[in-house]
Amino acid sequence: MLPENSGMDLDVQLNAWFKQVEEMTKLNMADTLVITQAGAAVLKKELEKETREKHYDTSSNHKAGEPHLADSVMTSPRNTDGRMTGVSTVGFSGDKAYIARFLNDGTKKMPPTHFVDIARLNATPKVLLAEKAAYEALLRKKGKR
Repeated sequence: MLPENSGMDLDVQLNAWFKQVEEMTKLNMADTLVITQAGAAVLKKELEKETREKHYDTSSNHKAGEPHLADSVMTSPRNTDGRMTGVSTVGFSGDKAYIARFLNDGTKKMPPTHFVDIARLNATPKVLLAEKAAYEALLRKKGKR
């Protein structure tokens, strides 16, 4: 049999551990943005690479001075609604997003290439590693690790 107060000691220890974990995982918006921007940079690079491989227009049909689709990949420190929440987004700028959607999803007259989907899939492990590294750097900076 356990002494009556042994459960209380365990409760105190577990609560202290829980508070420590909670404190380590509390991130403000700026900290979250640092982490998501690290992942967004990796996804941007992968999306540019995949776009160049599948849809880089070097033909005479490409208008001189107009940016290529791969050159219009951008990151933003805002969510899709344009609000600062700590989320980062990656996509195509301007009217290039419209073109990228048709190339990725296809149309009635053109089969889909799924190049955006492929880039996301290929980038996921690298994005997570970049975000993990950014998170661990934040913890070290705050002296929590």
